[in-house]
Amino acid sequence: MIMMQRLIFAALLVGALTTSSFALGVVDSMSCKRVQLHEANDRTVLVKRITGEVKYALQYNGNWVPVSGDQKERYQSMYNAQVKAAAMKH
Repeated sequence: MIMMQRLIFAALLVGALTTSSFALGVVDSMSCKRVQLHEANDRTVLVKRITGEVKYALQYNGNWVPVSGDQKERYQSMYNAQVKAAAMKH
């Protein structure tokens, strides 16, 4: 009976972790931080904690979208400038 419960729990856990939206939320909440970019009208972006790379931007409808191309370069430069300015204050 206990073995069957563990098997069901493991199957549900694997199913939940392989669901893309759930997995994205779990992984990003652990590896990314939310940052408001002041130069972009307080646009909220997700930035990787270790590398400082801007990965996603929060749209006005509440959806997170991956950033790429010119938009990513703009957000990345704004984030880098904001971090540098904060470091100079302290």
